[in-house]
Amino acid sequence: KEIFSDSLNTLLKCVNCEVGYLKYFARDINDIYNNKAYFKKSKKNYLKNENYRKSRFAKERLKLIKKIYSKKSKKQFLLDIGCGTGWFLNEAKKIGYEIFGQELSKDLADFSSKKNSCKIFTDDISKINLNFKFDIITCFDVIEHLKKPESVFSFAIKNLKKNGILVIFTPNLNSLCFNYLKSNSQLFCADHLFYFNFNSLNNLAKKKFKKVFGATCGTDIFDIIAYKEYLNPNKFKQVNMFCNKIQEHIDKENLANHLRVIYKKI
Repeated sequence: KEIFSDSLNTLLKCVNCEVGYLKYFARDINDIYNNKAYFKKSKKNYLKNENYRKSRFAKERLKLIKKIYSKKSKKQFLLDIGCGTGWFLNEAKKIGYEIFGQELSKDLADFSSKKNSCKIFTDDISKINLNFKFDIITCFDVIEHLKKPESVFSFAIKNLKKNGILVIFTPNLNSLCFNYLKSNSQLFCADHLFYFNFNSLNNLAKKKFKKVFGATCGTDIFDIIAYKEYLNPNKFKQVNMFCNKIQEHIDKENLANHLRVIYKKI
């Protein structure tokens, strides 16, 4: 069924599995990632605030991984799907992980590989064949960009060790902000091909994985106020003092912008 649309595209939702998806896809997404402009844009957007991303996001994600996956071994192998400029891998390496990445942009992969002295695969994950397995596979804000999102789970089934974990962060189809702002939401864009909630992600995991962590986190109330302020600059001059408390409740009700889910291979 149709959820909403704008002048360029329409967001649909499967009534059975609850996955959201765009009506129109790019014919070949590799045209996007291997465009020289994509490489320049990625470096510009991510390198200018890389230290903040490491201290704010990478450390938080690694702390969560350590909490869920506490297996004691000399070496733990970690693969970051869609690793970009490699800022997360850089922090993971500092605390002792054997790091690997996957990135469709060949220029970006070469940049990240040299920066972190590690192997970065440039093939689609469905075409990667390995002779070893990973302890941890991460997929931060990537699965929504893939034409075949189920390939992430297929790859993890094949390439995770027993009890290894798959970490997925992705926009939340059930987000309060997304459903309020609709096509005006920053989550709605041409390269977000699919949108998930807990049910649709669990449907992809099926019986091969056990969900060991699930939460939502976001800035819904602030995004809504920012949009209102954009429409009426003189009406919304300051953020309401209760916004943080409101957002806490939105997070707890699993209605925030982004899903954070960790699955264990069983």
